Amino acid sequence: MAVSHLPPEIMNRIFCWIHPHTVYKLRRISKGLNSLISSGAFGRENLAHFVSAPSTSNAITSTAANEFDRLFFKLPTAFRTVYAEKHLSKLTHIDWNQEPEMAAELPREIILLSSLKTLVITSSQLRGSIPKELGLMPKLNYVGLWENALTGEIPHFTCPQLRKLLLFSNRLTGCIPQSICRLTELTELYLHDNCLSGPIPCEIGCLVNLRALMLDHNCLDGPIPHEIGNLSNLTGLYLDHNQLSGALPAVFGNLVALLYASLNNNRLTGAVPSSVTNLRNLERFDLRDNAGLTCDFSFEVMQL
Repeated sequence: MAVSHLPPEIMNRIFCWIHPHTVYKLRRISKGLNSLISSGAFGRENLAHFVSAPSTSNAITSTAANEFDRLFFKLPTAFRTVYAEKHLSKLTHIDWNQEPEMAAELPREIILLSSLKTLVITSSQLRGSIPKELGLMPKLNYVGLWENALTGEIPHFTCPQLRKLLLFSNRLTGCIPQSICRLTELTELYLHDNCLSGPIPCEIGCLVNLRALMLDHNCLDGPIPHEIGNLSNLTGLYLDHNQLSGALPAVFGNLVALLYASLNNNRLTGAVPSSVTNLRNLERFDLRDNAGLTCDFSFEVMQL
């Protein structure tokens, strides 16, 4: 008798004992089997045979992740939902580095990890777009997804406790969302080495706690907003290798905590404002390869 002709309860008894990594690949055998395997009830029973009791640990690291933690990123929606609700709901930290076998998309069901505070998955071939659900997780304070293959636009983030947003070295496109500029607890914003375009939002000046802003190696254009002068806690500013134009705003001299500033390889024009000499802590100020910039004073740390 063909599998497709078996009663559903018999198919359930047979297939629920096949490892989740294998069984969901069998759903193409027939429409009936696909319907069975894609159901939450089957996912719950199937996982119960292979997954032990929920872990008491609140963290997953590169050395502690088990096969099901990794499969969470690849299983069908029904399985991911069941696994997240039963085994990951109390998880507060995910910290994975160099997991080449990951090669998966970040699932929308990540939002079911309602206690998650830290999500760090780096150099792991994550692909696809960043799900909008990630930006809605209220307890997140650290998102690090650097050196992957993520594409598409950066979603809107409304995480009130977010302090670090590190999305560099991916293939992200589109503009910098204004919603990021409302994350007033943010101290580190690393979006460099992507394909971002458009202007730097004027609202960037609202990030008064920001210590490091790295937007270099993108396709950003337009002027450097005057509001950047509000970032008095900034120690590192990297805007190099973009298409920024216009004059360097005089309020640049308000960045009294600044240690490093790289604005080279842009299209900046006009005179460098003398206010930059107020930056007594500055160790490097790189303005090279801006053909339209001029300066009528000397400043030891400035490269022009």
